[in-house]
Amino acid sequence: MKKTLAMMVAAFAFAAAAKAGTINTFCQYLGNLASPSEAQQTAYASFLSDNNIDFGVFYGPTNAVNFGLSAEGYSAVSTFKANFPWRTLVYKTSTWEIAHHYDLACNTSYHIQTEAYVMQKISTGEQVLFVMPTSTKDSGLKKTSGAAVARNYTNDRKGDYPSALIVMAIPYTKGLKNENDSHLWNADLTGNGYVRTLSASNVGAVFAKDANITSYSGAAVTCVTVNGSDSKAATATISRLMPCTVVFQDWDGTVLKTETVLEGGDATPPADPKREEYVFAGWDVSYQNIQANVTLTAQYDLENSPGMIMMCW
Repeated sequence: MKKTLAMMVAAFAFAAAAKAGTINTFCQYLGNLASPSEAQQTAYASFLSDNNIDFGVFYGPTNAVNFGLSAEGYSAVSTFKANFPWRTLVYKTSTWEIAHHYDLACNTSYHIQTEAYVMQKISTGEQVLFVMPTSTKDSGLKKTSGAAVARNYTNDRKGDYPSALIVMAIPYTKGLKNENDSHLWNADLTGNGYVRTLSASNVGAVFAKDANITSYSGAAVTCVTVNGSDSKAATATISRLMPCTVVFQDWDGTVLKTETVLEGGDATPPADPKREEYVFAGWDVSYQNIQANVTLTAQYDLENSPGMIMMCW
């Protein structure tokens, strides 16, 4: 089938979208452990390596001033303040770096303290706002005060880093409560756009919030031994799909439709365009399994001209 010169030279625009891929994170409360033994250090290191952890947080008691985590390929940043549990941010140094640190005592009368780190992926510049709210009193962080403060706090920081994914790590044992003094799970955070991953019981939960995320998965992982019993971490593998712009255009460059499709999704083509003396033959590029920004150009065949017939006399 013949195509006009304009069709043959038409090229589709293709710009690769930055792919965020997946992020493995965790949240774990370590009970009253003030300083880990050598065996526990080994268990922590194995947990990080075996689960390919990107970053996460260990929570502990208020009297732990020397957590001393050491794992090859990871860096640990510990914080200790009076009346607040310590927290140790752990992250993979070959993949992530700290772009910013926030430190806010939300409401001292409720013993609430929130810390957050903006984690930035070295290779792509992707940013994740990793928020770590805590309370030293189980009855302290109520829906009417602490929960709202922690939630609004993350939204405020989102304004500083609008493209960042928000991940909130909450220790179950010392974590958020609702107005009935029961542990806060879906009712408040997920009602404000957060999705909670599958998590271990009585340890912690990992929540995430971002318009471009289409799937979450998580599993309870037995990782360390604390006070003679197994302690599980709430882990989450967060998959981010990037939005791709799909443009359908006619043979002469006229834009027929523009659509945003999440990476891996299918676009919906417009009605078949019409062109005088030609028959629409489809699009030059597939509109299925979109992986990047792409422009599709309509293709035509000459009407009633499947080919040339040579006549010899």
